[in-house]
Amino acid sequence: MMSCCCHVAARPCSPPSRAAAQVGHTKGDEPCSLLASSDTWRYIIFPATGECCRACNTTDYCGIVRPDWLQENSTYVGRSTIAGLTCDGWMKEGGEQNFYFADVDTQQPCLVSMKAA
Repeated sequence: MMSCCCHVAARPCSPPSRAAAQVGHTKGDEPCSLLASSDTWRYIIFPATGECCRACNTTDYCGIVRPDWLQENSTYVGRSTIAGLTCDGWMKEGGEQNFYFADVDTQQPCLVSMKAA
């Protein structure tokens, strides 16, 4: 999992309620979620403290991922067991290594991970 990093200090806030996607991450030992919102911003939310911050937006190449983002220039990385599920994985280079794992039976996401290259 990646670390959560805000461009500004986290503070109590309410991100837009219309989220396009939400992915779990951690900041050290503190759980947080990355929310891609329809207002073009990604927010980092710290549920334990009720704080959040804007992380980046579409001008930072930090927009909502296109549904076909893995169809070109991605590499199959094999099968892994994630939370008891057998999942196929792919990696696509971008500003970082982007990994996507999906359940082999249902095609539902098992894990999305973005790591600095």
